Amino acid sequence: MQTQLEKFRAVQNDLIKLKPRIEVSLPKNSRMDANRLLAMVSAEMRRCPKIVECTKESIQAAVSLAARLMLEPDSALGYFYLIPYKTNLQVIIGYKGMLELAMRSPTLKSIYAQEVFEADEFSVLLGTEKSIHHRPAMSNRGKIIAVYAVAEYTTGAKEIEFMGKEEVDAIRKRSKSSGDGPWVTDYASMARKTVLRRMTKYIPRAIDAHVAIAADEACERGDLLNDYIDMESDIVDTQTGEILPEPTPPQPTPPQPTNIGSSLDSKLGNAK
Repeated sequence: MQTQLEKFRAVQNDLIKLKPRIEVSLPKNSRMDANRLLAMVSAEMRRCPKIVECTKESIQAAVSLAARLMLEPDSALGYFYLIPYKTNLQVIIGYKGMLELAMRSPTLKSIYAQEVFEADEFSVLLGTEKSIHHRPAMSNRGKIIAVYAVAEYTTGAKEIEFMGKEEVDAIRKRSKSSGDGPWVTDYASMARKTVLRRMTKYIPRAIDAHVAIAADEACERGDLLNDYIDMESDIVDTQTGEILPEPTPPQPTPPQPTNIGSSLDSKLGNAK
């Protein structure tokens, strides 16, 4: 039976084999590289040892998704969370991650979400002329009662989205990770992410965000992430759309033969 350390090293070795594919799939202008990504995953495995109990396929799918979205899988940063669920590794896109993905759409000028507390002055108007009025209380704000998101397009048009706390909690209850991870440690951020995710579904040309939303919702349902991330598909250059050849995994360097006679002559020569 494998020890925890042996399992950890086995997962690391599997991910190293994935490294050439990650390097090819990352955009050329990405701030992330394969080494940095795998180092973050290793750090998360040390923080949460249950990750190594997950299947090889689900771990590789989660790491591949992080590379595809160019989001750091570091729970301390709040962009992309790795959450073990039984033997499957699930992902949760954090508020910061959803915000960054939405802003990659060239149609957006700005977007943000905000929570509303009991003592805040707040009103929302929907219909032909949508508007939100929110004046936060300076102290003793009470509990969260709602969240909303506001987007402004490059055309000057604005859009709003509003959710009451009951609606947010209903979505949380559907999640298989509702009792673990950021829903427990950072509820306010997850509530903002939830309303932002709903709005982002309708933002034109937010391609990475739409991929993230599909994966995020799949994990909430408890679906296998590796059913959504095809590890066997063609690798496409993100700049040109060209299908690239499958990268060749690095081969171990064979040991160099030692000429015992030459080595011995050298030593004898030095002795003289």
